[in-house]
Amino acid sequence: MKILAFSILYFIDKIIRIFYRQPRLAVLMYHSVSDTNWKFSLTEKELRSQLRQIASEGFKFIGPGNFQNYLDDINSLKTDSVLVTFDDGYKDFIDNALPVLKEFDIESLLFIHTSRKSNNLGNNFVLLNNDEISECIKQGVMIGNHTRTHPDLKTLARSELENEILGAQKDMMELFKERPMFFAYPGGKFNDEVVGTVKITDFAGAFTVNSGLIGRNFDRYRLKRIGMYKSMSKIEIKARLSVAGNIYEYIRRKLK
Repeated sequence: MKILAFSILYFIDKIIRIFYRQPRLAVLMYHSVSDTNWKFSLTEKELRSQLRQIASEGFKFIGPGNFQNYLDDINSLKTDSVLVTFDDGYKDFIDNALPVLKEFDIESLLFIHTSRKSNNLGNNFVLLNNDEISECIKQGVMIGNHTRTHPDLKTLARSELENEILGAQKDMMELFKERPMFFAYPGGKFNDEVVGTVKITDFAGAFTVNSGLIGRNFDRYRLKRIGMYKSMSKIEIKARLSVAGNIYEYIRRKLK
């Protein structure tokens, strides 16, 4: 049923794009690149296959710097473009993901929490240590702020929010001599108070886990990302990279 829905919506999108063609801006969200049963993991082979398909769809892989430029001036976007992000900072990023990204000459954005503990992640995967994170930075990876301990930010008082978000900025400056320009809400959980704290930290943008393209009237503190996983069909990837994905999510929310 899901594949049928994506097929129909994608067909409609293709017809619309014949008459109204506008460059698309997408952000991919990955987590672990490993051969496990976790729903947010996929193998190197699957990652390579997805990236190859996305490139064949005519998308240009861009780095965080160019992505920020497009946020500052969305009208400067002239070609379909996609940013690749990874959340949590698992050790398999440097072992498995980074070599594949280099095959495609992709500059990625890696969101890390500075405590480097798995308490709030829902898994016991090995995490990158600080030396490995530094090596990733040397190899051209940009790091992003994912708080100190990866908590549910909606449950925290204002002082705790500042400790998690601003504190992580301070940690990264001390540990890596890097000031993250982007933030990702742990677990995609946020409310207006959380967004307010993110705003005072002066990030260029903050990412959710809400699926969809980044439209012309985007909110830079509620940026959408397309969650990628191992069982995604080719037609779902095609649809997610088009307005069809946005329409699907709208209908899904309405039917809940």
